[in-house]
Amino acid sequence: MLARYQVSDVDDLPVNFRGVALEFAEANSSETYNRHFERIYTAYQRQENTQRAFAGLSPTLALQAASRALARTDFPAHLAFLRGVEDYRYRLIQALNLEVKQHKAVNGSKHLADIATLTRSVVYSPRQPSLGQIAAAQLVNVAILLTWVLLALGLVLTSARHLGSAP
Repeated sequence: MLARYQVSDVDDLPVNFRGVALEFAEANSSETYNRHFERIYTAYQRQENTQRAFAGLSPTLALQAASRALARTDFPAHLAFLRGVEDYRYRLIQALNLEVKQHKAVNGSKHLADIATLTRSVVYSPRQPSLGQIAAAQLVNVAILLTWVLLALGLVLTSARHLGSAP
């Protein structure tokens, strides 16, 4: 940075070096956090896939998964919330860091800023999947439930036929 601005001391930079350092630190720590978060997400996704595999043995598992999805409390909804909030937090912090970077303290003075004004444009807007998207994601669970319903109906019909022909 010193070479880019052709200066030999951070005090001679046209920007506040503290803001530059804060921006870099936030970007670096967020990248690290996101990388580790994605590893955890992958493990959770494997768990969900395992549970879905066992849903063929127990309709309760398929029903629970479909119910959570419709209530938007399943893991994909939770993950979307976490990613959205993290994105919002990152943009908010970087807006504040940019303000620090752009206002260099002169002669030991402090820069005072209106945080509400600075962050007004940084908005958290959660993305809700449509019912169609949820239904598409739950096709396997719905198919499992329908299979169980058809199996139960088949057993009821078979039992009803045998009931009438009892000796």
